[in-house]
Amino acid sequence: MSKHVIYCIRSGLRPLFSDSLINCCRLWSKPSFSSYTCHRVSSRRQEVSTNDVNKEVDKVLIDANYQELVPPNWQTIGDKQKVLLIMPRQKWGHKEMDINYAKNLMNETIALVNTLPNMKVIDSVMISTLDLRSKRMFGSGNLELLKKRVMANPNITAVVFSIEMLKAIQMSEMESQLGVNIYDRYSIVLNIFKSQANTKEAKLQIALAEIPYIRKNLRALENTRNTRDKSWLKVTGGMGQTLFEVRKKILIEREIKLKKLLDKIESNRKILRQNRERKQYPVIAIIGYTNSGKTSLIKALTHDEKLTPKNQLFATLDVTVHEGRLPSSVKVLFTDTIGFISDIPTALIHSFKATLSEICFADIIVHVLDISHPNYKLHEQVVSQTLDEIQVPEKLKNSIIEVANKVDLVTDKNIVDNCNKLLVSATQRIGFTQLLSVIEKQVIENTKRLDKTLRVANGGPEYQWLYKEAAIRELNVDSNDYNFLILKVFITNEMFDKFNHIFSGSFDDIK
Repeated sequence: MSKHVIYCIRSGLRPLFSDSLINCCRLWSKPSFSSYTCHRVSSRRQEVSTNDVNKEVDKVLIDANYQELVPPNWQTIGDKQKVLLIMPRQKWGHKEMDINYAKNLMNETIALVNTLPNMKVIDSVMISTLDLRSKRMFGSGNLELLKKRVMANPNITAVVFSIEMLKAIQMSEMESQLGVNIYDRYSIVLNIFKSQANTKEAKLQIALAEIPYIRKNLRALENTRNTRDKSWLKVTGGMGQTLFEVRKKILIEREIKLKKLLDKIESNRKILRQNRERKQYPVIAIIGYTNSGKTSLIKALTHDEKLTPKNQLFATLDVTVHEGRLPSSVKVLFTDTIGFISDIPTALIHSFKATLSEICFADIIVHVLDISHPNYKLHEQVVSQTLDEIQVPEKLKNSIIEVANKVDLVTDKNIVDNCNKLLVSATQRIGFTQLLSVIEKQVIENTKRLDKTLRVANGGPEYQWLYKEAAIRELNVDSNDYNFLILKVFITNEMFDKFNHIFSGSFDDIK
């Protein structure tokens, strides 16, 4: 080993060395040197791994064979579209729809469509339907009314049906009858996700969400005869394969590739999660129906001025983590998650399983409800159902903190008086003292932190250690001896054992 390296090690300096010395360095027993070498090697590997994943993602997302398979109106919407929104309402049978529910669902779908920068609802209508499962959905009279409504307004270039998902045969029939592009809630939500996706993970999850939609209607697509634009039907197969088999194979291969890439990204997420666990920061998942004010609440709790909440649906698609402190000085991490919504197939939720799984690993959940919304009770049910679908542990579900946000916008006093949730306003900071107190109490309980009263030397190393590694919630000078402090702290079992090991005999454990 060179004199330069030996001198640097003994002096506590970082040596300059070539790659050929790396193996030599691993044999050296000095901890600072070996940890530096390992960090350098692991960082390089992680960088290469990330670059490889990014290249794979780009290759999978830009797949010409798959793009030919997807009908144009299922892909990202291009030209500006003026929309007629149709709310089919079944008035009888097991699918009977309450009029108020139908109105709220219709308004929500209008908001969804208008979220897209290149779509705008210019007309809407609620109309009765015989059977949502039938090919035409409407009787001849109502179907004629819809055709006349479209023809009477030449600005209408698309129709959106305010239902979960149309069958391929229904979509084809409506295109043929109305003469414009047809969409449902699922395709609109997918397009919103595409327009809002900024990270590789979000784009992969959206691509995965699209596959069940196409697969469900694969056979129907092959038999479709009335589709106005059949340029996307040009995929052909060799070796005697039918068009259906070729399409099915493309979907299977794409799905496998997407899941493998998401697994790789999930591995990186696990590493980040393990780092948080090692630092023992409590994680608080902020969840809720889309546009309920989750990001605004996190901004108010953390005083993070960089956060810019948006008054739109699905403004957040990725999990974002924000540091904050509770009144006792316990450092916590607030996670912002994708919002939930009604009338969306389970397949779409499962596609975002990796993102939503962060909720399951939180220490506590704060459910934000927009109490000013006329349909807030339904939103509450949707959130509860979604938590069941992603299999949130019972212990975590039983300790959810329920927050009724936007209380400043509520005009009906009875709603406020009869609400059994924490009433807050994220923008006006109403109810935050009580909210922080409840969050802190639940964090201490769920993370099993110890509530300790310790007597330590004033200004000594014990105090400095506790200031850094624990949460000092109260500090008083010992009235019997001003050279000592009485500290009330929240501290994890693991950190208290470490403190006891380092400072054994130099402090008093009063409680």
